[in-house]
Amino acid sequence: MASPWEKNVAVNLNSDNDPKNPLFDIQPLGPDPLPKDSNGDLIFDNEGHDGFKINFILSDNTGHGYQWPPNSKKDQAVWSKLTADAKYCPSDGDKDVFHALSINGSTLQVRNKNPKPAQGPFRYTLCVTNDGGASYLPLDPGGNNNNGSTKSVSAAAIAVIAVAAVAIAAFAVYRFNLFGD
Repeated sequence: MASPWEKNVAVNLNSDNDPKNPLFDIQPLGPDPLPKDSNGDLIFDNEGHDGFKINFILSDNTGHGYQWPPNSKKDQAVWSKLTADAKYCPSDGDKDVFHALSINGSTLQVRNKNPKPAQGPFRYTLCVTNDGGASYLPLDPGGNNNNGSTKSVSAAAIAVIAVAAVAIAAFAVYRFNLFGD
């Protein structure tokens, strides 16, 4: 299996006027970005890779100095829980899906193993701070671990297609007498 697929995701913090409901958005980046579903949740399809390494890149548009916690507190930067409950907010200690690897400036790198069988929907909390990690502003988006592929084709499917193509060609040769008598 290939190494983890590395993907970039912008985290844009736009307002902290209501700390219980901060305004933020999550935008996948790059030439082949992670897809999002109709709710805006990230979708994880491995496509032959050993899960993911996701670089969450924070932009604080509030002017209040938010950043990820220091690397020594990286485990406080992300919490995750397998659940279909869109109202669930993971808390400290929830590590079902994402595991913090490192924090370097505005980038939080996490690991999502996205194992088989598919885990399905999950919620996660990204925690930003403007006081070095003494307190956190929680950002609560969601995701879906499909552990599958929307683009690759299985070997069985390729075999079926090949057999069908040969059968169609043989029928055309017979039906239209392409080789003559």
